[in-house]
Amino acid sequence: MKKVLFRRKYSLKKKQKFKDENRVLVNPYQGWYRLYIFDLSLAFDANETHWCLHEEEALCLVECSLEAYVSGDLPEDALQRLHDILQFYLEENKQVILRFAYDFEGNAMSKEPTSLDLVLLHMKQVASIAKEYQSMILCYQGLFIGNWGEMHGSRYATDGCLKQLYQGFRESFGPDVILALRRLEWMERWMKNDAKVTLFDDGIFGSENDMGTFLGTRADGLSRITTETACLPVGGELLSHGLMQEMFSPNDILQSLKAMHISYLNSQYDMKALEHLDQVGMLEKIQKNLGYRLLVTAVSCEKENLVVSIQNTGWGDFFYPMTVSLQVEEDESVEDILVSSIPSGATVDVMFSYPSITGALVLRGQLQKKYDITFANEGGTCVNLGELRYA
Repeated sequence: MKKVLFRRKYSLKKKQKFKDENRVLVNPYQGWYRLYIFDLSLAFDANETHWCLHEEEALCLVECSLEAYVSGDLPEDALQRLHDILQFYLEENKQVILRFAYDFEGNAMSKEPTSLDLVLLHMKQVASIAKEYQSMILCYQGLFIGNWGEMHGSRYATDGCLKQLYQGFRESFGPDVILALRRLEWMERWMKNDAKVTLFDDGIFGSENDMGTFLGTRADGLSRITTETACLPVGGELLSHGLMQEMFSPNDILQSLKAMHISYLNSQYDMKALEHLDQVGMLEKIQKNLGYRLLVTAVSCEKENLVVSIQNTGWGDFFYPMTVSLQVEEDESVEDILVSSIPSGATVDVMFSYPSITGALVLRGQLQKKYDITFANEGGTCVNLGELRYA
């Protein structure tokens, strides 16, 4: 058998390494997002919504108002509108954070149903539609109740009701979907054994404890978030209230977001906070580190395998099954390997069998064989590894 030699196409200089191109990446299930609010009692206009989308944002927060149905079940036309909305985002190649609520103005007490059983019925009804689109849904935020769907300011924001809502959610949506809650204490109190429960923080830097996101000191809260939401998405909104500049240094801000392994942030709210981060030179750094950031760091020829090392240099854990494909001369894939996860800061070695043909090697990554991964290397979705040839 002939010995296979490997010469990197880039290596005109000795020991040249793969490097991060230091640019903002757009990748599935993470990054900047903005919200899109729909009333399920009103007609859905796909054309109008299309013009509101932004190419540089793969993720969308879709908020669906159920206010019109506080007195009864959801009619078929409302469920059809939900279907049409989700189908639209699927066809637009977007991923979705989904939130259902009765109030998006801060008046939940006066807008929610007077019966908890009706809320549970609505859960079951919308789940029958949403489950068809689970592959594009990153997570569900909240349990249908509270001001803006944030689980506070509601008659149902009690331990007993929240537990019933959580149980109803799992019965309706199943055990494998990711549920994001507004406060860490709710996760810890009666959902700590659920590996698919995480946090959404819509009060980041709004106060010492992010507007009640966690109890106790900030250091303790961040430590618990780091531990309890590992390999799950964490995101939300930045708040200023004039406190960000006073309470948090630029380094404090970066370290907090890193500790939260932050994956997604609202690109529109609040603008004072975003403008402050831009002024102190932090905004672009945050953009580059939101979520996972995959970098090919090395390629080596071992005795039996070609080994490609991939590091996650982003703040968020990578926990999506990714098909990593090795190609020769950008032709059809010669081998596909499934990589299940790469925690933040970790490196995995992907081992390929040597292809039967020689030529320039190319690496690609895809989620669900649909969403392309953009690597931090030169080439982005198509990383040149070097040239494989027989001696």
